[in-house]
Amino acid sequence: MSPFLRLLSCAALLLAAPLSVSSQDTSADDLTKVIEVDNYVRIDGLWYKFKEGNQVRVVSRKTEHAYPEHIVIPDAITYKGVKYPVTSIGNGAFYYAQEIKSIRIPSTIKEIEHFSFYNCTNLEEV
Repeated sequence: MSPFLRLLSCAALLLAAPLSVSSQDTSADDLTKVIEVDNYVRIDGLWYKFKEGNQVRVVSRKTEHAYPEHIVIPDAITYKGVKYPVTSIGNGAFYYAQEIKSIRIPSTIKEIEHFSFYNCTNLEEV
């Protein structure tokens, strides 16, 4: 693992408390469909949890389907006509997502929580 990825992993370990995620399984052909479960919403294949102050965090998808090789986290999502800035990456959001090769993180992300990129062994570009 490169020194940069080790540093990123260590930084993620030091941030925020654990987060529990409830979601439902989806098939690969409907990942663009918007789904709401409790206080979570899936938009374009990524799950988000609503936070105080009209913000959202990216959280774990926890399905049997792999993430795409290249992830782009948006700076904001629009849900039910309201725009929510994406301000953090939740605990374990991409935990063991070995299929990910690159991820684009917008400048709106202010916090990367514990184990967000743990064991993403093929992650080459951030």
